[in-house]
Amino acid sequence: MKTSRLVIIAALVVACTAGLAFLIGALLSGGASDAYNENDPGQDPYQLSLQSQAVIPQYTTPQPTESNQQSSEDQWAHVLREYELTAGNFIASEDLPSGTMDVFAVEGAGVLYSSNLGSGGVNETFGVDDGSGLYTEEFVNFSYPAGTTLTVQGNLRVRIVYTEVTSNYIGRRYDNDSPTQLTFGTYTCGVDFPAGTYGIVAYSGTGTLRSSNAGKGGVNELFGISEDQGFYNKQFLNAAFNDGDTLTLGGNLTVNIYPAYLDN
Repeated sequence: MKTSRLVIIAALVVACTAGLAFLIGALLSGGASDAYNENDPGQDPYQLSLQSQAVIPQYTTPQPTESNQQSSEDQWAHVLREYELTAGNFIASEDLPSGTMDVFAVEGAGVLYSSNLGSGGVNETFGVDDGSGLYTEEFVNFSYPAGTTLTVQGNLRVRIVYTEVTSNYIGRRYDNDSPTQLTFGTYTCGVDFPAGTYGIVAYSGTGTLRSSNAGKGGVNELFGISEDQGFYNKQFLNAAFNDGDTLTLGGNLTVNIYPAYLDN
């Protein structure tokens, strides 16, 4: 598995209108800033380094925590058991190990949902308790089989702790040298940019960032760069688009989108 640098943050509080989600966070920069050392078995090989001209913190995605010990002598005993995630879409066996996990809010608030709702999945307004009683702070025994997508939205950061691992993951690399810059408007996949999976980084301004396939591998965020970052998310990982999908930027928002490829 090659070195890849990735990040994560973002979410939306769904209110009034079905499907409207808000509360935002960050992309492709985060948590740990140490360079990956392939000779260190305790370090996560899944890293990503995306840069925009905006000043954004550096994140590692997924970011393993210090507690990654596994006592059982099974075939997946070498796989890391804990990660921290921010805004993005994460597919089991591609972006993260498959298995069963407990999820805990670390900071912020947003929405946490999976594509297998009804089969051990999750769909929660998730976050650190702010006294309002609106947010769930932990979710246990989340079933995450291969191919399932887990989405984090808003300025939510979560820690996932595996109680069972059933497969390792591949990881992604991002083409930092070939970003496509988009400004206010609507863009069609297959016409304005190729089909594929992208990391999205705010370049300037603020506004809405929404795709026609939001909730199905796309993106739906308040996005941008602001002195008071507040609800605005600066980055989103692994937004996937097929030909015909549209991506709309509102306000005075400008973003860079970076192609992402499975690291195999």
